[in-house]
Amino acid sequence: MTFPIHSATSRHYVLVGLMQQSNVKKLPLAEAHYHSSLIFQKYHETVLVPSSLPTVTPRELQVLKWSAEGKTSQEIAVILSLSEHTVNSYTARVQQKLQVNNRAQMVAAAIRTGLIQ
Repeated sequence: MTFPIHSATSRHYVLVGLMQQSNVKKLPLAEAHYHSSLIFQKYHETVLVPSSLPTVTPRELQVLKWSAEGKTSQEIAVILSLSEHTVNSYTARVQQKLQVNNRAQMVAAAIRTGLIQ
C-alpha cells in the first residue's frame, strides 16, 4: 500500500507500507493512512530535518566526546589543556543546548541525536 504524505514545508513524500494480504482486510484504509502519517511525522522530525539538531562548537563536541568516554572535568581539562572551570562551562552549554540536567543525560541525548556515536 502507498500513502501520499505532505510535509509542513510543502514537500511531497510517499510512504510505502508492506502488509500481508490477510492483514489488509483487518485494517481499515483510513486507519492505515492515519498510522502511516504518524510514522512519517516521527521520521520527518528525526531524520529529514537535520537543522533541528543543536549546534555545538568543535570544542564543545570534544568535551562531549570525552564525557562520553567517562572522563571527569579534571581529566578533560588536562587532555584539552583547559582549566576545569572552562570544561564545566562547555559542559553546561552543551547540557543547555540539549535541554538536559546532567552529564549522563547529555551523553544519552547526544547519542540519540547523532552528535556522537
